[in-house]
Amino acid sequence: MRSKLVLLVLFFALLTSLYSFGEAKQTSSELEQIVAIMDEHEIEMSSWQLYTRGVTATVTDFDDYKQQLERLTSKAEGFDLQTDMRTQKDEHWKVTAVYEHEHTDIKEKLTVLAYPQRDEYAAYVIHEVTGSSWDNQRDDDEIDVLNRVDRLFPTESETFVTVRGAMAEPQANLADDAHALIERFQAENVEELIEETFVSVSAYHNEWEAFIDSRGNKINLQVALRQSSDVGDGGTIVTIGTPIITTEY
Repeated sequence: MRSKLVLLVLFFALLTSLYSFGEAKQTSSELEQIVAIMDEHEIEMSSWQLYTRGVTATVTDFDDYKQQLERLTSKAEGFDLQTDMRTQKDEHWKVTAVYEHEHTDIKEKLTVLAYPQRDEYAAYVIHEVTGSSWDNQRDDDEIDVLNRVDRLFPTESETFVTVRGAMAEPQANLADDAHALIERFQAENVEELIEETFVSVSAYHNEWEAFIDSRGNKINLQVALRQSSDVGDGGTIVTIGTPIITTEY
């Protein structure tokens, strides 16, 4: 029981931080660039995702938080706790909560995972945001989401951006289209996979800080094009992500 309470305190403390910090910096540059370039290339967006993983924290004493619990939970407005403790095994715990925005299709999901570490509990946080459209002029919900990412993760974190869309007209050469997108980002081609109906290109954009290492090379942009009968008359599904694509493509 104690471990469950400690984790719940962690969870609600994180939610509280969404409402108790001042104006947060925006971290939407990569998403906005992807959306703008897809629009330039007449790629109709169908979905986007922000996936952020936070650094590990530790909790040692529940008593210090006990009196704050009610105050913290009262500030968790909007999120629906969706945890079934019957699914917990051993002393590894998982707490999730979902916030579905009222006026848009934006959906947020928070997950807190915790496990024993010596005499403490180590925990880390995953914040996933999804939607089907994005306006670079930003409405209130989009601003709230961007602020929330920065407030949840003011220090070390990993954020993955993935945007998906489609070109209804059949494309003459998928590789040429992928290379044109990479060039428009002013990125450097690092590696690629070219097949008849599928192309994936990984590249490096020197103005984007995050990257992953691939056989000694830096990668922080992926572009994938796939011909699909689900899009018009043999149209193309386009997926763009940084530093890598994290959804099926």
